Amino acid sequence: MEVARRTTTRQQAPPQQGRGLGTIACAAAVLLGGAHLIVNTRDFFGAGTLGAADYALYLGYVIGISALCVIFGLAALALYRPWGRSFSRRKLQLTAWIGCVLITALAVLTIAQAITTRDLSRLTFAGPGPWATACGPLLGLAAWHSRRAGQGA
Repeated sequence: MEVARRTTTRQQAPPQQGRGLGTIACAAAVLLGGAHLIVNTRDFFGAGTLGAADYALYLGYVIGISALCVIFGLAALALYRPWGRSFSRRKLQLTAWIGCVLITALAVLTIAQAITTRDLSRLTFAGPGPWATACGPLLGLAAWHSRRAGQGA
């Protein structure tokens, strides 16, 4: 009689090469989320006339987007850290890729709008353009590199 052996799959150790890339992508995403939170909080509460619907918009638009930026950054960081082994590697990579696509689209649309309206004030240091231009591709690079490093390439 054959005894059925339980097979366990060990998750791969996080790649050592490229750890700095995960850290930089996380920092860029957290800075983008922080800049979004600060600038839009100032705009929302600087108006002085807010109703109940405005607070719901504030929670969704400002807090929600800032939280998503932090989640995207933490996903990129988790790909290269030992504590990230407790999460599915594919889900972390997918989260980082989604962040890359959304934030890069934001950057492209912000820059296109600034150029077409000739309102270059949106491209200032405090605006979303420069932060998103750096953050989106960094999240994509972190996800791509972790996949390549995980395959032994």
